[in-house]
This record gives sequence, C-alpha cells and structure tokens, in this order.
Amino acid sequence: MLGVLALGLAVSASFVVAGHPVVARASTAPQWTSRPLHAVIGPAGRLPHDVTTTSSTTSTTTTLPNRPQQGSHRWRVGYATWYRWHPGQCAVSYLRYGVYIKVTSRRTGRYVWCKVTDSQPYSKTRVVDLSTTGFQKLAPLSRGMEPVIVTW
Repeated sequence: MLGVLALGLAVSASFVVAGHPVVARASTAPQWTSRPLHAVIGPAGRLPHDVTTTSSTTSTTTTLPNRPQQGSHRWRVGYATWYRWHPGQCAVSYLRYGVYIKVTSRRTGRYVWCKVTDSQPYSKTRVVDLSTTGFQKLAPLSRGMEPVIVTW
C-alpha cells in the first residue's frame, strides 16, 4: 500500500469517440496541499468553481473571489430578489428584525445597506428580498434575481 502511494503510479486508458482517439489518464497519487480545508470550502459546503491557487517555493496562497472582507465572519451567498416594500428595508429568513445588512452584487460589485424589517419564506438559493429602490441600486428590476453576498 505504501509503495503504491509513494510511487504515484498513473493509470491510463484509450477510447475512440467519433473516430478520434481519446486518452484518459487518472493519477492514483494523492494530491497533498498545505491549505486548510476550511479555507477552500464555500458556505454551501462545496468547492467554489472559481478558486485560484498561486504557488511559490515559500508559501501557497488561495484566492476566493467574491468573498467578503477578512474581518467579517457572518455572511451568506445566494440570490437577491425584489418586492414592493419600504425603501431601505428588506426581508431575510435567518436574522432578527432591526439588523442592518450589506448586500453586494457579485456581478457588478455595487452594494446597498438595508434594515431587516420583514421575513421571507425559507429558500436554499434566495438569501434576501430587497425593496424595489434597493434592488435598483444593484441591477435593473427586469433582471428579477441578482447573485449577491450578504454580510452583517
């Protein structure tokens, strides 16, 4: 067992797809990394599709795009929608009333602050319902949904 891991043997197979040879290679060697797992896994418990890694001889740096600033530990990633509500107010299902949250668009980088004054039905993808004026600061109402990061 140890000899197989130390050697890092590679398995390869050949296939013919639509008249063109295709070679598939799968490595049995473990992929070790010096990064902690919590630094790579996103809030939904899976790897983001746009993780970039920069490696040098002294250290390894992982960059997670669209992540809130380092000091904030309370954040959610998902979609924002809009509904007719009082300007400057919003609805979330996971915070108490009166909390001020910052909603940042992942597409454009624009942000808006709003006060939680309503609750919304639980949804896995929707994280906030903004008032029409708040949503217009992030994107046009015709978009309907906007990918956002919510920090508080």
